Amino acid sequence: MTSIDNITSAGIRAALEATGDTYATKVGVYEHPSHSGDANWRITLWLLPAGDFAIDTNGDPIFEVSHPDEFAALCADYGIEMEVAS
Repeated sequence: MTSIDNITSAGIRAALEATGDTYATKVGVYEHPSHSGDANWRITLWLLPAGDFAIDTNGDPIFEVSHPDEFAALCADYGIEMEVAS
C-alpha cells in the first residue's frame, strides 16, 4: 500500500481525500507497447480502498467507475487484462 503523501496524482489524492482514505495499492506501472521507454506514455494502475481502479496518466487520472469505456480502452491499448469477478 502507498500512502496518499507518496501518490503524485492530484486527482487520485483528491479521490482518496473525498472518501477519507489515506492509501491506495499500486497494481503496476505499464509502458505503451509502441512507446517503450518514453515516460510520457507510462501509466500507473491503482486500486483504491473502495474497490475502484484508477489509471494515473501524464494528464488527468481515469477512474474505472466514472469512465468505464475510456478506462477499458486504455487498458486494451496497454495490454492490461482486467478480470471480471463472477
